[in-house]
Amino acid sequence: VFYKTDLVVLVAGSTKKELEENVTSIKIQWKQGSEESGRIFLEVASNVQMPLFLSSLPLGLTDEYFSKIQDTCYFWTADSISQLIPMAADWQGNGNNILGIGRRGGLIGLDFFADSGSKNWYSFGTTGSGKSNLISWLILCDYARGGREFSIDVGGSQEFLFYFLGGDFLQPQSDKPVSFNPFSSITKENMDEQLEKYLSFFVAFMYIVGGNKNQTQYEREQKFIEGELSKVIIEELTDAVNENRIMEATDVQKSFFELAEKKNDKRYSDFAIGMTSICKGGRYYSFFKGKSDINVSNSNLACLDITKIQEETELRDYLVFIITYFYSEAVYKGDNTVRIGFKIDELHRHIGESPRIEKEADVAFRTYRKHNGSVGTGTQGFNDYIKQDGQASKLGESIITNYSFAFIGKQTEEGSNALIGSKRFSFSDVDLSVLSNSNTTPVGYREFFVIHNSGIKVPIKFILPPFFLWLITTDAEEKEMALRPIFNRYMQVTGGDKRESVSRAIDLILKTIDMAKEQGKDKKQALAILVENLEIIR
Repeated sequence: VFYKTDLVVLVAGSTKKELEENVTSIKIQWKQGSEESGRIFLEVASNVQMPLFLSSLPLGLTDEYFSKIQDTCYFWTADSISQLIPMAADWQGNGNNILGIGRRGGLIGLDFFADSGSKNWYSFGTTGSGKSNLISWLILCDYARGGREFSIDVGGSQEFLFYFLGGDFLQPQSDKPVSFNPFSSITKENMDEQLEKYLSFFVAFMYIVGGNKNQTQYEREQKFIEGELSKVIIEELTDAVNENRIMEATDVQKSFFELAEKKNDKRYSDFAIGMTSICKGGRYYSFFKGKSDINVSNSNLACLDITKIQEETELRDYLVFIITYFYSEAVYKGDNTVRIGFKIDELHRHIGESPRIEKEADVAFRTYRKHNGSVGTGTQGFNDYIKQDGQASKLGESIITNYSFAFIGKQTEEGSNALIGSKRFSFSDVDLSVLSNSNTTPVGYREFFVIHNSGIKVPIKFILPPFFLWLITTDAEEKEMALRPIFNRYMQVTGGDKRESVSRAIDLILKTIDMAKEQGKDKKQALAILVENLEIIR
């Protein structure tokens, strides 16, 4: 039990008189707040830097400290000392909404929307570096501020977070298809507006699906086929809305077969055959037929998780591309004064695979930027963006060139060499030392070396509350560790009643699990983890 300690309160004022008035005011407030115990007494201190320094060290305060050390007078300016002080204060809800701490304990605030320039950011780190946890934390911070958040994830790390916050969590499965048909929301009343906004999007998607598998042929025929696609899509949509039915990709395929026969041009039929997978009778037709099951038009929080189709690379890429259309629709219909964030984790699954997939992702990026949103991406290493020889794919170059913040987590040797060898950043010896000494096994926080496009570089720790960490971590051991503080907190609240504390912890966790509607298998897994955690508590 602490029976004697130093409490340092900083008080500022623009003049000496104002400072004295503020000091008096603070002393009265603290006295009123501690009247019951009468244990807190504030006096004007002759110095404060020594208590601050000693409080940052792993030692207690002894009689020798109070009788000898404290009485030695030193003077620091307010600017010099403020960076060392751990703070607790009410936040107005504006300004920097993403808070972290530096290695000296100073508060650091980030805001992707701080200026009118680039609002984009990117992150990279090996498995276990906390990259996915960081993205979930940024989603929560931006959403809590009143923003709208749309994400693409793999691995299920955002699943319980989205259910807990009441967002739309979409996790398609091959054996339980849901329709992503982008044409189903087009009516006679909105067709002209939709075509004006999205015709180029529809054309790009159809060509990615049906274009020649040979890349040289794909590029040679692109302009020709896309010109015909624009005409066919307009004609088929017009017929569909006039006949009060929903257009499908099958209608476009039928038109191209007819064009091949009419013009005796094999390019049309080759393209139509290439579309087979998403047309009637095709392998993925169920995902593109009839009325769309996706409805995020009024959503402020939505996630597409591709965990269960990640091995179906063709379908995966198609749905990632299509979801940008649904997200874009939601943004167009929303309040354009609200901050919008788009976050894509595990981008290395889409970048560098092939030029057409890169175009897919690039279209998505350009779509998001039109909304003046903040686009953030996560990959496993800098070499996903820029190779060790300094060469970059089109998308990798675009991301690196148009960033505001870069978050660097733990790196593989290959990733570190690519980062340093790219010459995209100027690293001093101190920077390199910090990069090589990042905490590789953090508990309760995630540390990243953050670079701003102005050249500022600083390691930042993001402190993750236990319950939030329980929601988003996919590491079983960390889930167990995250649950302990929740249980311990209830032990304090209940006065050490272990039974009541366990009961409250269970209620809190079950509340989260119950939000996972229609997630039978995942619910069982979550319950199994909960049981294991409770066994450890006992």
